[in-house]
Amino acid sequence: MEVKGPKGIAGFILLVVIIALAYNQSQKRQEMKSWPSTEGTITYSYIDDWKRTDNTELNDIKIKKDVVEYALKVEYEFEVDGIGYTGHKLGVASNWTRSLKSVEAQLDMYPAGKQVTVYYDPDNPRDNALIR
Repeated sequence: MEVKGPKGIAGFILLVVIIALAYNQSQKRQEMKSWPSTEGTITYSYIDDWKRTDNTELNDIKIKKDVVEYALKVEYEFEVDGIGYTGHKLGVASNWTRSLKSVEAQLDMYPAGKQVTVYYDPDNPRDNALIR
């Protein structure tokens, strides 16, 4: 693989970082399969949005496009061995998407007050999630 110039080097570094992150997420998912679970309660949930501008170039024409991405934000409480914890993660991966409908469907699944299953690291219950 030949990497030339600053753009080539930056692209190669970005590729290595993406591969490392994907590997890390895969390892975490495998680890989570053995985590115990407990009951928890959603304390709040809402849809967050992130507005940004994508800058692309096509045939030497610069294109700016406004993009909005959405994610479900949750907070839940649970106990392990009589100690209370608060969690915020749905799962390992980021859940940002351009599909508002899919996030609205998630919001319907996790309304405030709902009882949920929380998966947690037995060595560190602060490391937890609702989806494994």
